[in-house]
Amino acid sequence: MSDNAKNLYWKDILCSDRKQQMELKLVILEEKLAEIAHKLDDARQGSLDATPAGTGRAAAISHVADKK
Repeated sequence: MSDNAKNLYWKDILCSDRKQQMELKLVILEEKLAEIAHKLDDARQGSLDATPAGTGRAAAISHVADKK
């Protein structure tokens, strides 16, 4: 195998390794994002559940905004 062919071989391996590392990072970030979205949904639902009955969704949203 010539030196040029060896260099191309190693460049391909490094490129492939970098792609795999990036894909792994993306999967981890997607999992974290899904976890955050789930927590937001739970908090939103908890806030709506804590709103007194009969006040409506607009009041619930206003109630959540006032807490910030």
